[in-house]
Amino acid sequence: MKRTIIFIIAALAVVLGILVVGNLLLIGEKIGAATHPYVEYAFYLLMAGLLAWFVIIPVARLILMPEFPKLRTEDGWDVRRMRKFADSLAGNCFYIENAQERGEHRKALLSSVSAAGEDVESLKKVITDEIDVRVRNINSLISRSGRKVFILTAASQNSTLDTLSVIVLNIRLIYNIVCATGYRPNIFQLTRIMAGVLGSAFTAYISQSLTNSLEGGLKNVFANAGVPIVGPLLGMLLNGSLNAALTLYVGYTTRNYVLKGPEALKNESDKAGVMSSAVTLASEYIKESFTAKKDAVVSKAGSWVDKVVSWFTPKERVEQIPES
Repeated sequence: MKRTIIFIIAALAVVLGILVVGNLLLIGEKIGAATHPYVEYAFYLLMAGLLAWFVIIPVARLILMPEFPKLRTEDGWDVRRMRKFADSLAGNCFYIENAQERGEHRKALLSSVSAAGEDVESLKKVITDEIDVRVRNINSLISRSGRKVFILTAASQNSTLDTLSVIVLNIRLIYNIVCATGYRPNIFQLTRIMAGVLGSAFTAYISQSLTNSLEGGLKNVFANAGVPIVGPLLGMLLNGSLNAALTLYVGYTTRNYVLKGPEALKNESDKAGVMSSAVTLASEYIKESFTAKKDAVVSKAGSWVDKVVSWFTPKERVEQIPES
């Protein structure tokens, strides 16, 4: 099983590498032809720097994070075990970005642990409250990341941009979830998550390519029906929702791993539940596109797309997610 996952990761990485690097080389050549060869080389260096900053460094930090079996207490734990767990939580408050606030929260948490004394139930309540804060943070991270992927890939008309966006946003989501808990899944689980990220990126590339190929046909079909704008819009929304669903699936999977440990998602019904939650929330993003928030969503999409496109072209609700 492990060998199969490693083979899948390697195969997807090679295919994606060829597709993305090939497109970036074409862009670089166009830049060089329109300006100067040194500008082309600068573009390649910029892409390498962005790859290191947004992909390689976060993955390396993930691997170096401490591994913990599960983010919850167990019945039968004694005072010593409870205190050890509470101390480890206090030492991993990286879900708070501001260093000063992180230090203050750590002191407050340790103070609460000290005030609980030798009472197991009091210690358990302190730990449970801290975990609840982190879980709410994770829920918000997953929802926001899915929405970002939906907007960006729906508005984008470029398969390479979609692929890079999905990879960066998925890895950032995983990294933020791990920081929110202070612990990473075990290596086998982390490997499966990365396989999911690469699969999502590959799907994003194929999905956008198919959408671009079918756009003309869809436009003609709906034009004959008197609503020409529906064709392109339908393709954009389906593309965005598919990528969002896969991103949410990666987020939910990571969430289950850090909360439940090695026994998480052992059977098919649990995995189906995770996918069902992802698809349900992704469908909500489509509904939002037709609500009063439409102008704000389009504005955000335009802002994000403009920023990202400038890198790759020569010019140019906090929700409580049910455990699965």
